Amino acid sequence: MSRRFAHAVILGKFIPPHHGHDVVIQAALKQSDHVTLLVSTQPSDLIPSQQRVTWLQQLYPSTTVTVMPATWNVADAQAWADGALAALGGQRPDAVFSSEDYGVQLAQLWNVEHVMVDRERTIVPVSATQILREPEKYQHYLDPIVANYFFGAGKGSRTPFISLES
Repeated sequence: MSRRFAHAVILGKFIPPHHGHDVVIQAALKQSDHVTLLVSTQPSDLIPSQQRVTWLQQLYPSTTVTVMPATWNVADAQAWADGALAALGGQRPDAVFSSEDYGVQLAQLWNVEHVMVDRERTIVPVSATQILREPEKYQHYLDPIVANYFFGAGKGSRTPFISLES
């Protein structure tokens, strides 16, 4: 039986949100009373933060979606942990859910449990980087409301994306 958490956090860029994110979010929702999605933002983001927040609120209405401007050195793990905690209003969660090693490190810095979900990407074998590079090839990993951003009426394919990480 999985442990039950009062509050879980998922930190990500969600550029764009895709079915791999959904696997992590659904795992957190099943094991937690409350889930907060922390949307990391930077001025150079290729999809505006408000668009990502809107998608996440539509897709996961039972979660809290919080914007976290990353104004620190992105290579500084302690700065990430401090910035994320500040975005949470200083309220440390019980768990961090992720499919990435940064989630393990964040949980360690907060001294909370980490739940790794589909690290090898066997359930959903795609990354946001792949989707951004070839949206047409990977569009089946996007919810229709997100896919519409790339392929909506009159938009063609938005593919000005070269190299990003999820």
